[in-house]
Amino acid sequence: MNTNAILFIAIVLFCSKPATAQVWNGNLVFTNQAEIDNFSFLSYTAVNGNLEIIDAADNQHDITNLAGLAGLSSVSGNVVLMNNNLLSNTAFLNLTSVGSLFIESNNALTAVTAFSSVTTIGKLSIRNNPLLSDINGFANLTKVNDSLTIASNNNLTHLGAFSRLNEAGMLVIQNNPLLANVNGLSALAK
Repeated sequence: MNTNAILFIAIVLFCSKPATAQVWNGNLVFTNQAEIDNFSFLSYTAVNGNLEIIDAADNQHDITNLAGLAGLSSVSGNVVLMNNNLLSNTAFLNLTSVGSLFIESNNALTAVTAFSSVTTIGKLSIRNNPLLSDINGFANLTKVNDSLTIASNNNLTHLGAFSRLNEAGMLVIQNNPLLANVNGLSALAK
């Protein structure tokens, strides 16, 4: 075997990501885009705690995408997306398991497309997102253990993404002026 082939194999082995899941123990709080971007280099797949994405806690609004979090598949605690004035969608959040989810006060958010693999969630709150018109990220959600709140989303027109939801501890839908009906919740039995 020539020297270049040995060197190539050594580099590949050295740079390879570990095959086992990496778990972050504790809460994660992201307050700017650089923190999110740099997280991808750490190879974590799960968070045993809360995941908070709260822009401007550092007095700057710069979170525009969540690509650095694409490797995460589960969060045992709360996922909080709050005060992200430049974030227009939840793409790249590939979570299959979430404790509870709070999507609140994101002024540029137009679409919630992530979370389609989540089937059960503790609490779900989608509030005060003035441009949110598209919630398609909950196609497989069947149960909300605590409460489902969808409130004060001025451009929201339908709830079709919740067509498989058949159980919620409490349901609050209010102050969504363009929401003409709640037909998307037709499977809700409890």
